Amino acid sequence: MRIEELLLNHRKNNYTKNPQKLHFEGFKDKDIYNPTQAFSYQNKTLIAARVEKRESEDSRVVFFEKTFNNNYQKVIDLKEFALQDPFLTEINNRYIFGGTEVFFSASNKRIISWRTSFYQGESLTKLKLFFSGPQKMKDVRMVQLNDGKIGVFTRPQGGIYAGGKIGFTIINCFDELTHEVINNAEILPLFNGNEWGGVNQVFKLNETKLAVLGHIAKFSNNNIRHYYALTFVFDYHAFKIEKLKIVAERKDFLKGEYKRPDLIDVIFSGGLTRINEDYDLYVGTSDAEVQKITIKDPFK
Repeated sequence: MRIEELLLNHRKNNYTKNPQKLHFEGFKDKDIYNPTQAFSYQNKTLIAARVEKRESEDSRVVFFEKTFNNNYQKVIDLKEFALQDPFLTEINNRYIFGGTEVFFSASNKRIISWRTSFYQGESLTKLKLFFSGPQKMKDVRMVQLNDGKIGVFTRPQGGIYAGGKIGFTIINCFDELTHEVINNAEILPLFNGNEWGGVNQVFKLNETKLAVLGHIAKFSNNNIRHYYALTFVFDYHAFKIEKLKIVAERKDFLKGEYKRPDLIDVIFSGGLTRINEDYDLYVGTSDAEVQKITIKDPFK
């Protein structure tokens, strides 16, 4: 099984260090987790993260500003979004922001569907919805390629795709972004039958290769979930995966709160921020907290 092999290699060559919790002001009755990477915006350090009550999945994404050390406070002039699991990148010199939009039943707030929704704007105060992906597809991500085209990672789920596979396709511009294009993306040879995963963040390495941060997951007995942070280099010209690694697991981080017992062994990759020769990896831990940890550059 691929997870076991990758996990064994990670534990033999574990380069994680300095795990730390992030602390958020003003939300004492809610959990904050599944963040983006920390990023610079108007000379401030910001992060976006998922905010919700422990017993609910009715989430909002909030932008936070770093005040000191690992302390963050809500950015008042940036709106909240009815999304889960946010992401942020830049394409065509515009911010591309999004997350998972969730649809609930009218009667009991049970989740009945979801999709990835995208906003764009010249600033974070001017973000406008411009595309929503197919129903029941999380973790659609985009990246600007070296020639100006746009790479699109997808995550079909169900049927032959089981818990979720990763696909990839290329479009010339946003006008070509359609459900048909997404649904027809070529699947990467990544996961065994009982494993699933998705892409969380992607950026260019060079003319033909992309650095990818994602997650790989499985169930164990009694539907206990196990999520790990995954990285790889993707040569999209050759459609080839290189340097596939698990770079962090839950026990690499500090002990803490959890949403439910079946989520204790879960980290959800948020994003990578370059720190000298290493990266800080930002994750949600056990669907309840945000932590970061320093990892050795996995793309070299």
